[in-house]
Amino acid sequence: MFRASVAAGFLVAPAYVFAFAVSPPTPIQGEAILLRFPEPVSQVRVAGGDAPMVHVGTSSVALYAFGLTTRAGSYPVSWRDMHGGRATSTIFLTSRTRSSATMDIPKKLGGTTAKNAKRVVSLLEKENTKIMSLRSHTKQLWSEAFILPLLNPVVTDPYGYIRETAGAEITHKGTDYRAAVGTPVMAMNRGIVRMVRASPVYGKTIVVDHGQGLFTLYMHLSRISVSTGELIERGSVIGKSGATGYAEHPHLHVSVRLSGESVDPVAFLKLFE
Repeated sequence: MFRASVAAGFLVAPAYVFAFAVSPPTPIQGEAILLRFPEPVSQVRVAGGDAPMVHVGTSSVALYAFGLTTRAGSYPVSWRDMHGGRATSTIFLTSRTRSSATMDIPKKLGGTTAKNAKRVVSLLEKENTKIMSLRSHTKQLWSEAFILPLLNPVVTDPYGYIRETAGAEITHKGTDYRAAVGTPVMAMNRGIVRMVRASPVYGKTIVVDHGQGLFTLYMHLSRISVSTGELIERGSVIGKSGATGYAEHPHLHVSVRLSGESVDPVAFLKLFE
């Protein structure tokens, strides 16, 4: 529903008389948000960046990611209706409480020394660069809500805390789930496998592209059951959990990336509940 107004003899662009809904209502650093509008919109921008429009069931919504290092504060939201009318509002981003913990480097990666910590950080940067370079399909490849990658999941390590190792600091940009070696790992949604590789830090890894810059990552696997370029369905078994790479105990590390930003996987999944 729109309202046209006239000022000084000129027609002013139609203005919205409804407000959008945002989930979560008070986002924190390192979270994705989902914006719902009561009527169709053609474009949404948050903090000056485009928020991809996606369809979830019968709803059309927009997704946007706030990075872990994004400054807390107010950010503009603007949207355009199907007839060219525009409106703006604001979203307030709150600070994340950052904790830290000491973590050793496994002996299989050289053990805990300052020199080795620098080497591991360098390897990690190279692995992240490869992941960040992956192309994403221009269109949405999924239509159903995202699901957990494991049956009966238990979180053992949360997203966003800092791991201190021999003078080096590594932010945990994912969620770790308890999983014995050989536990089936499921795709969180429909998508295309963009990467299958074994790396020193992430171990055996699968990266799935869901389109429009949205990726899910599955790490430290013992077995990979898919191939690069393969189209997979939500809930299909893509591999088995393990303890490869920088892992002292068997578990599954899951990461979610949206528009180049790492976001909290647990909070991301709650957007679809």
